Amino acid sequence: IRDSGYAPLPIIPGQKRPPVDAWTMVTIDPAAVTAWTRQYPHFGVGLRTGSLVGLDIDILDADLAHLAERLAVERFGGHAPVRVGLWPKRLLLYRTDAPFAKIVRGSKDAKIEVLGVGQQFVAFGRHPDTGADYYWPHGETPLDVALDMLPLVDEAGAGAFLVEAATLLGLTEQKGGGGRSRP
Repeated sequence: IRDSGYAPLPIIPGQKRPPVDAWTMVTIDPAAVTAWTRQYPHFGVGLRTGSLVGLDIDILDADLAHLAERLAVERFGGHAPVRVGLWPKRLLLYRTDAPFAKIVRGSKDAKIEVLGVGQQFVAFGRHPDTGADYYWPHGETPLDVALDMLPLVDEAGAGAFLVEAATLLGLTEQKGGGGRSRP
């Protein structure tokens, strides 16, 4: 995965977080990956975002989640690999040439997040709520698609997509905002 341009991290089994201190800043080189493979042989694999962008559709209404995915495909073109943990929620993979911070629209019950600098997500492992493995319903994973082959997004496009999606889907903002969050 690292050789394909991604920044892999070990993920604690049945959780969504790395065991590594300062994982947002640690250098992920072949030596680190080799050490983690030895130290955490039965852990999941997460991917740190930055140049990699995760579009996290955190919506349990299947029709709305599908509509959000379709809108993303229309806006950003290309085919983005899709990862699922708790259906119909899903995460689409994109890349950016100018990394940016996470952007969020919606509330804790239904939201869409664009995961950027200072974030990570589980690519392979067991989902803590379902007890089942995360899966890639279209078959393409980061093992198959190199980072530089993912559809390209930028901060302005991601922000505009979120505004459009929130309006189209009727996502309400959390009290006190819910827009940008800092890593």
